[in-house]
Amino acid sequence: MFGSALYAQPTQSKLDEIAKAVKKINAATLQLETKRFWYENKCGVNKASITIFYKDHEIQKIVDMGEGDGDKAALSWSYEYYYANGELIFSYESIQYFDNQANRDMQEESRQYFDKDYLIKQIKDGETTYPVNFMIDSDDLRYELKKITRSSDIDRIYRCPDL
Repeated sequence: MFGSALYAQPTQSKLDEIAKAVKKINAATLQLETKRFWYENKCGVNKASITIFYKDHEIQKIVDMGEGDGDKAALSWSYEYYYANGELIFSYESIQYFDNQANRDMQEESRQYFDKDYLIKQIKDGETTYPVNFMIDSDDLRYELKKITRSSDIDRIYRCPDL
């Protein structure tokens, strides 16, 4: 039990640090340089954009928002990814879709906190977990999005699944 208490303290400190960094990035959003890329595809994406926010040529935040056809893609989504010193620190994802089996609109939300590419906390649809040894790497979509320099790069990153 003592070991768990030692683990929880640094984690809470790190979570507070991440929350402070995200708040600071959001407060500065209007002052950050931006690049926006519009896209649509055959996977059901009707209208979407990826906006990359920079400070001194370093990516601070990426926002992917869009609307889909509700068949192949979600009805709508909003993904926000936050970075510090080139590393992903926070991820917020929200999607809305129609569930045919339940015959109703559904919404899913996920918040993920990262420390040195390790997931240290996740809140998914209101349920909080503290994953252990879950790591992302440079091939993760959230890092691939940092490589966008033109709209055609999005097609390479978001590949349509075989339907």
